[in-house]
Amino acid sequence: MSVSVSDLYTSEGGPISPVDFHCHSTCSDGTEGPREVVREAAELGIRYLALTDHDTVAGVKEAHDEV
Repeated sequence: MSVSVSDLYTSEGGPISPVDFHCHSTCSDGTEGPREVVREAAELGIRYLALTDHDTVAGVKEAHDEV
């Protein structure tokens, strides 16, 4: 995922809060474990993250422990 600085601002020039409300971990069909998902999101500057694994909440505790 490539994010440029200009992607972090609205068309009016005000800052936005980077979010990702749809990501999967290895608890369903993702390629990274829940901890890694949280770490990578933080490295990208994502402030709000929803772990949306299919049919399970198995990774939520591990993801939350990384916060």
